[in-house]
Amino acid sequence: MFFIPVLEYVGPKWRTFVANMSIAIFFTFATCILPWIAYYLADWRMTCIVTSVPLVLAVGTPWLIPESARWLVSQGQIDRAIKILGKFERINGTKVPDDIYRRFRETCARICKEEEADKTYSVLDLFRTPRLRNITILFIVIWFVSLLNRYQID
Repeated sequence: MFFIPVLEYVGPKWRTFVANMSIAIFFTFATCILPWIAYYLADWRMTCIVTSVPLVLAVGTPWLIPESARWLVSQGQIDRAIKILGKFERINGTKVPDDIYRRFRETCARICKEEEADKTYSVLDLFRTPRLRNITILFIVIWFVSLLNRYQID
């Protein structure tokens, strides 16, 4: 889940390294070391436990990685998004002029107001465009077949 916020907050110059290379390096390292862990432990239950314990660190992820500023802006929480951007400003040791934040706030408020005026949706909107209609029908069929398969009487 942290992949998207990382891409959002890391500059284009470092995205490949931070997002793709770091995951590839850790995955490759883990794949290489897994047989040795299994050989040393010689018990599949202990191997499952030992390889799952590092996932406990993922519990703290929501407190370590800030919420997406784009998501906050789309939800109308502009001040909270600016606060998060200010945090990155302090971490990076840079200073963004207050004029930029003022224009950002005005632009976000204008766009939110425009979207609110057009925001009237119903279930029928799922069938208005051909692409969305196809996706909706496919989801309905797949869900129905999955439920039939799940509750199949032998």
